[in-house]
Amino acid sequence: PNTVSRRVFILRRVHVICFFFFLLSFFFFNDTATTEIYTLSLHDALPISKLKLCDIFQQHYFFWEGEVEIRKLCLLLVLILSLSLPLYSATQSRIDIPQYKEALELLEKGTKSSDVTTLNKSRSLLLDLYNSDYRDYLTAYNIAHADNKLVEIYMEKNNNKMGFHYIEDALKYLNESIEMNDRFSDAYCLLAGVLGYKIQMMGLTGGILYKKQSIEALKKAMALNPNNPDIYIGFGISCIATPLLFGGDLDKGIDYLNKALELDPQKHRAYIWLAKAYRRKGQEAKAKSMILKALKNKPNDLGAMKELALLTK
Repeated sequence: PNTVSRRVFILRRVHVICFFFFLLSFFFFNDTATTEIYTLSLHDALPISKLKLCDIFQQHYFFWEGEVEIRKLCLLLVLILSLSLPLYSATQSRIDIPQYKEALELLEKGTKSSDVTTLNKSRSLLLDLYNSDYRDYLTAYNIAHADNKLVEIYMEKNNNKMGFHYIEDALKYLNESIEMNDRFSDAYCLLAGVLGYKIQMMGLTGGILYKKQSIEALKKAMALNPNNPDIYIGFGISCIATPLLFGGDLDKGIDYLNKALELDPQKHRAYIWLAKAYRRKGQEAKAKSMILKALKNKPNDLGAMKELALLTK
């Protein structure tokens, strides 16, 4: 096909060949009598199909009545290869697909510019890919990433109806992403962020229903990748956004956000929430300094501009 790279094309053909040999080997060797005749006829030319192993190996590895059957191990390897190649071709070669490359470029551009049209175009391309040959965890994650940014934009515009729509859509694709790969730290981070928007939209009820789930997602993300700065941003936002009466802690939130910036100084959301924390602490000079750093990274960010407006009243 025109949209599939040569590498993907070759890998798919290898997958088909491997799977064919697996089936052929299974039916040919599965019959004991046939196997014995075949082995006997090649006895003088080939090593016997079973190898005696040392006692330690027999105690700790696969064995069959004290002997390892090479043919069964070979069949197992062929099966593993045949199952792993489609996943490799789906996850490793997506960047070679022009439509996928365009979708990611638009997603990055739309995220930086907060442009709804660009984000929706990226999302549409990703959905087309997801519903065809690229139904994998990264595509699902990228769709949810576009949804999350759209939630942020619509909430800043006080359009809660559209915000809630994209929250539900993001949760759907994040759950699918995690189902396909539960070892992907970024998916749990994004899940916590989307649940944070849902809590913000629903108020006290949202906090009761979803805060625990959001924190659990961040803990899972940290267990998988403790050096992910988005985890510390998530914890920091949780501490700052939660009312003090219900366990919020501005100083702890500031510490989390500073940790995130140590890992990645370009994380503009950390600067925005540091500005919020310092403003609430009455340290307006520090707050303004943080907001200016956020706007330096993303000049059109609606949240940063809204926070700057509060500081210049």
